[in-house]
Amino acid sequence: MRKITLAVAALAAMAVLSGCSKKDEKYSEAKRLMNAGSYSQAQPLYEEAAANHNADAEFYVDMGYNCLGLQKYVTAEECFNHAISMEKELEEAYRGLGISCYEQGKLSDAITAFNKAIEQVNSQVQALEYDILEYRGDCEARLMKYDEAIKTYDALIELGVHREDQYINKGRIYLAMNNTDEATECFNKVIEKKGNDVEMYFAIYQSYVENGFTDEGVKYLSKALEVKGDSAEAHLYRGKIYYLMGNNSAALTELQYPMEEGIHEAALYEAFCYEAMGDTDKAEVIYKEELTKNYDPEMANYFALCLSRKGDYNTAWNVVHKAISDYPDCVCIRDLLWNEVVLYEKMGYYPSAYTHLLEYQSKYPGDSLVQQELEFLLMKIG
Repeated sequence: MRKITLAVAALAAMAVLSGCSKKDEKYSEAKRLMNAGSYSQAQPLYEEAAANHNADAEFYVDMGYNCLGLQKYVTAEECFNHAISMEKELEEAYRGLGISCYEQGKLSDAITAFNKAIEQVNSQVQALEYDILEYRGDCEARLMKYDEAIKTYDALIELGVHREDQYINKGRIYLAMNNTDEATECFNKVIEKKGNDVEMYFAIYQSYVENGFTDEGVKYLSKALEVKGDSAEAHLYRGKIYYLMGNNSAALTELQYPMEEGIHEAALYEAFCYEAMGDTDKAEVIYKEELTKNYDPEMANYFALCLSRKGDYNTAWNVVHKAISDYPDCVCIRDLLWNEVVLYEKMGYYPSAYTHLLEYQSKYPGDSLVQQELEFLLMKIG
């Protein structure tokens, strides 16, 4: 979801759209709100402005990016397609269309749109095109088009764009191809430049785990523990590392200082540790206290999962429902909506699960798990 924020912010920063003098005051206010990140407030103004004047292609591009900010990917796709039907050579429209398809899981369509966006570039490649290539590389990797993905990441490396990140991306692809030697070479290039970056070691660890090489990944966590530091953040990272390595008591010791400093993520990992140790009651207390002090829908989702594993499906559903109701535009809304369906199912409310799953499918039509789940629920409903 990080990229959606970049997508909207990039459009605002570029100031490529037509000036407000061509549009009414509703549109001007909608743009101001979108640029401030107030997408929910901006959307009805966009809709009203569209009804009140003959909107042009750039208007629909603008509105489409606001829909991306709202995670309304189907509506965003419609806006970008409408813009393209009016003007064929809008890089921002093809880019937005690609992002819309990407978020819906329509990865082949996303690649087509990103390639169209790149075709519109008639001068030196800039930050917007770098972002498009990063999206395209991720799509290619997910579709197991590994050779194409490697070429895309090589292009980004050649352009000097976040070279270390691209080497990690390449390494991840080589691991998916079971080519551990090439992966290690990529990761070593990153370590040469960022050997004291704990987050980098985490990224490499995750690359190995995602591709079934957990033991190799743990070695990088061990290297991360060698990075010295006495700050609260350093203790937090060591706590996370010890948790991932299964040493929960050491993790809790490291997390104590960042907890005292009020670092929100430390409370999350403290709850993880206690649940892993079998003390779900203590984990529940930590979740409740932290959510009371500093509510976070992502932490609420983890709390709901903890409750679900405990078998308290009703309370878990209440936690998820509150997060969805109060934070409909949060970055974890997709996970929350899916978990709401699962909890309906676990409670035996199959018609409700089916109805909500259809709503989920309308928002994320590319999710491959949905059809199988719909068939299961239909069988349960009879």
